[in-house]
Amino acid sequence: MQILPKSKLLISVLTKYSQLLEKISFLLPPDVHRLIHGKAAMLNQSLLANRRSLARMLLHLQEEILQQQSVFHLHWDDCLSCWKKNRITEVIDNVKQLCVNDRTQHVITAQQQSELLRDQTEQRCVVISQINPLLQDTCSISVVSDWYEQLKAVNEQINRLHADSLHHLRCSYEQMWQHQLSEVEYCKEALSALQLSETEMQDAINSQLLPYIGQVQVQDEERLAALDLHCDTLARYDFMLSRSVFAVLRGAALLWDSHDLSVPDLAQGGLEFDICDLKCLLLKQIDPVGGSNTTCGFKSKKHNLVITIIFCEVNSSIEQ
Repeated sequence: MQILPKSKLLISVLTKYSQLLEKISFLLPPDVHRLIHGKAAMLNQSLLANRRSLARMLLHLQEEILQQQSVFHLHWDDCLSCWKKNRITEVIDNVKQLCVNDRTQHVITAQQQSELLRDQTEQRCVVISQINPLLQDTCSISVVSDWYEQLKAVNEQINRLHADSLHHLRCSYEQMWQHQLSEVEYCKEALSALQLSETEMQDAINSQLLPYIGQVQVQDEERLAALDLHCDTLARYDFMLSRSVFAVLRGAALLWDSHDLSVPDLAQGGLEFDICDLKCLLLKQIDPVGGSNTTCGFKSKKHNLVITIIFCEVNSSIEQ
């Protein structure tokens, strides 16, 4: 059975009953038509009201669906943005970790250089420990000169090792900087795989990765400059101290050669007078270190203390 629309169904029903009422002849045909038309008008109004309600319900339903879709779309955008941020942070953290691993390898290499430097420093301590026999009356200028040549050779080896270490350190830093730049290219490839736009990719690199690499490079350059200055200052200080100690020992050897311990007290007094003159002469030869630098001032005090100790050893040997 075919289901007709409500309007056609109502028309057929009203037509049927209109014909029945006309056959009954209880009412005149105009009254029957008027009655049927009134009922039809009421039914039409009900149908229109139902249609308006249905249209309003469909409109509200569509609005609700659109609102839900908008909320879902915003939630999707937020989740996608959060996921991209997490992935960007993960990629950049991986690059930073690679930079840290490079620095760890660099620290291991620097420790190997420090072991070589420690060996040379111990060798210099051995040479310096040989200073006590040089204060005896059997000391001569040739022995002092040989001792000074040994000390100077060890100092030169240490200075060369410092220079080689700085050169190796600078080359290692440059290689590390180049590797970090290559890691930036790797980071770009990893970020492009996330389907980021060129602007988003550049913003992520410029705001998070490049400042970190630049800060590390600046710190490395400052560290290299500080090490270079420290090594140069240390080399000049070692040279000055070694030269002063050599002058003291050479003066003591000259005094042993020119004076005999068996001379009378007058000669002993003259010897002490010559030692005082030698000390004044050596103090004048010491290059003054400016008081503006606290480290240099400390080295000057240490320098004078070393010379004073040497003179005390000379005086003690003379008294014996």
